[in-house]
Amino acid sequence: MKRKAKIMVLLEVAVVLSSVFLAAPVSAADQNTETSRTAATAAVGTGGDDFVLGIYGNANEDGRINMQDYTYIGRIIDGEEEKNELADANYDGEIDIADLTQIGLIILGRESELTFIDASGEDVTVSLPIERMAVLNTDFAEAIAVLDERDKVVGVTTTLTGYTRFFPELSTKTDVGGWYTPDIEAILAVEPDTVCVYAKWP
Repeated sequence: MKRKAKIMVLLEVAVVLSSVFLAAPVSAADQNTETSRTAATAAVGTGGDDFVLGIYGNANEDGRINMQDYTYIGRIIDGEEEKNELADANYDGEIDIADLTQIGLIILGRESELTFIDASGEDVTVSLPIERMAVLNTDFAEAIAVLDERDKVVGVTTTLTGYTRFFPELSTKTDVGGWYTPDIEAILAVEPDTVCVYAKWP
């Protein structure tokens, strides 16, 4: 069994490394090298090309993390591109080989932590995988439904318990209070890994 696991890890490393050599070079002309908190926290659909996925590891500052980010970080390390905040994939204050490793893990879906810029502009690091969520607004509920992750929700806002038509699976989850007045004890009782709330409330 250990041998099979080692072989799988070696295959994954080989895929990442071969992808590096096959990835098309990213030119400076194709990249937006200016980083700002405003751009990093921009909402999807508020300007098309202005959207920047505010996740550390999104080195080329587009809408996804992929081999182009891996290549871009390599170019930063080689001095061919300017450093930017999101290129620090492992969020340690340095842009180096360890960031390439983190990008590879993100691409493979094997990262144990992910750092992102939340809606209030704060850096947040979450441990992965997230298995238990408390959802305190309908916006997050819609996203969770689209991602088909309803089974991970353990607590919802009172509003969602009343939306049986729109959120049938979520409406039966434990009520953890209102979006503006959450019941902290009820939230703690459902033992969530994360709580999805608005940036300004409560």
